[in-house]
Amino acid sequence: SYNKTFNDHNFDAILGASYQKSTSRTSEMGVLPGSFGSSIIQTLNNGVISPTATRTSKSQWGLASYFTRVNYNYKEKYLLAASLRTDGSSRFGPDNKWGNFPSASIAWRATQEEFLKDNKIINELKLRLSYGVTGNFNIGDFDYLGTISDVNYSPNGVLTKGQAQTNFADEKLKWERNESYNIGLDLGFLNRRLNFVVDYFDKKTNDLLYNVGIPSITGFANSVVNVGDVRNRGIELEVNTRNLTGAFKWETAFNFSRTKNEVVSLGGVNESIFTHTRGMSWLLRVGEPMFSYYGYKTIGVLQDANDVATSAILPGSKPGHAKYADINKDGKITPDDRTILGNYQPKFFMGLVNDFSWKNFDMSIVMQASVGGKMYNLENLYYQGATVSGMRRSLVENQWWSQAEPGDGKSPATALSALPYLSNGDFYLEDASFLGLRNLNIGYTLPGNVAQRMRMRSCRLYVSANNLFILTKEGFHGYNPEGYTGGLINGIESVGLNNGSEPISRVFSFGLNVNF
Repeated sequence: SYNKTFNDHNFDAILGASYQKSTSRTSEMGVLPGSFGSSIIQTLNNGVISPTATRTSKSQWGLASYFTRVNYNYKEKYLLAASLRTDGSSRFGPDNKWGNFPSASIAWRATQEEFLKDNKIINELKLRLSYGVTGNFNIGDFDYLGTISDVNYSPNGVLTKGQAQTNFADEKLKWERNESYNIGLDLGFLNRRLNFVVDYFDKKTNDLLYNVGIPSITGFANSVVNVGDVRNRGIELEVNTRNLTGAFKWETAFNFSRTKNEVVSLGGVNESIFTHTRGMSWLLRVGEPMFSYYGYKTIGVLQDANDVATSAILPGSKPGHAKYADINKDGKITPDDRTILGNYQPKFFMGLVNDFSWKNFDMSIVMQASVGGKMYNLENLYYQGATVSGMRRSLVENQWWSQAEPGDGKSPATALSALPYLSNGDFYLEDASFLGLRNLNIGYTLPGNVAQRMRMRSCRLYVSANNLFILTKEGFHGYNPEGYTGGLINGIESVGLNNGSEPISRVFSFGLNVNF
């Protein structure tokens, strides 16, 4: 490291290197079904070891890094920082092991200038500009190679263990690069009682590493590839205020974040579609947000045979099934009528923290909001009687039962035979916006002289409650608006899917913080 100061110029620099190596080992052992000689002894030596359920494995990865950073400031008025790191990962092929990741930032604190130095209203005015590149190597240890694993086969009816290639080799795999620009402004007013931090960011992920489905003719179901480029642009706002500063103190912190996500490139194709077994699809399309919901738009319910005969329908549709929009106006419902139905990503997030204190009492209230994200709430399926489950009144009382009981005209029948005509549309899509009281904490701190008499430096008693309430939008039936369960569809993580999440836990706690 290096530090130097002269004539109000301040320099510091660092040059370094690091090396990481990780080794993981696993061991598994199983016995043949029914081979336990006694139910009393429940250890493996009481059974016959199964060769197909017994295995060990070992895997390794390494990362070598070289880095340097330089900081400069003049009178805490003009600030400059620059860094460069070079990383080499064992997870990439010989020609792509190394990646270079530079970054730089500049800032100007205008309040250090003579024309603002003694300003009684503006206490902080700082302009910031930064650029940086980071890398991602979080894939399997040997994904660039055609690795070999154990497989079982039966020549002449005899179970035999052998080895075969189990993943698709790609020596062209390389670092995923995240390139970002940021413009920021820090403002402080009225002796810093009112403070703002505003940032605009533009982040582009190039050569995205992703596990994608590949043609089965290759002999494999999926493969890790550098699939394309994704861009995220948005704005972040923080507001901090000291509302009351007397004996009764009140401080507020508010934050707001809005991000626009867009697929920039898919490596030569315009779109990729991944479909769930129930029919809903997730779409990757250039110019659209990642993994948009893609399916049929519901416009009502087929009420009777005449309605079926005169409407554009999916082949095999019957009264009670969903009526879908004929997007291309060809008089029938086909895959060409699928359209983008929304996205799991919220349009914006908000957070609010209020801290109060009076004498030895204090209280903190934390609230959070998410607006605009949609959930494919397939959990509803289990409460509509179509499967071996129960019925939830709010989900079934308005659905179509018969021509004599048509329901509200918007909720199709949910019998098991009707599901193929229902779950491939937007019926199970619900607005997952919410406002939640995440934490309420009330405490009392013992006076200093009382704590000292008890041989303590300080002592605070508190009661806390998490998730006191979560308000969701009308029409949302899930237990948790953030309860995405995920799962794989053609090797791709199905973001935005809820296939049965747990309810949010409301937690009450009492505590004591003591310092000696």
